[in-house]
Amino acid sequence: MNETVFERPHGDRGDRENAEQVDRPSLPDLLSELVDGGRDWLNAEAAVFRAETRRRLIIAGIGLGLLTLAAALVACTLVTFLIGVLFALTPVVGAVWATTIVIGVALTVAAIAALVGRLQLRKLTRRG
Repeated sequence: MNETVFERPHGDRGDRENAEQVDRPSLPDLLSELVDGGRDWLNAEAAVFRAETRRRLIIAGIGLGLLTLAAALVACTLVTFLIGVLFALTPVVGAVWATTIVIGVALTVAAIAALVGRLQLRKLTRRG
């Protein structure tokens, strides 16, 4: 009972290689998956960017609203202060002169602030 076993030239690998080649996706399939994956990634990144932008805009809106409230309160306080100065000066110099002094000082301070602000903004447009 001699059994002779014949080996294949490449052993059993020949059948496995053929089986693996059948299971492997083709190059167009791989490229399609790559494009789909890239599209999904870009969509996810865009969604994150939109969410972050929305969050920042909400924070900026709250901050600007609070700054507007503060500016309005400062303006009201300044008006109240000027009225107080007007009432304090009226018994001393009379109503007309008290009004003239308060308006003159307020306009002078406003003009100085406007000139300094304009000079600051000009620094932004200068070259060098």
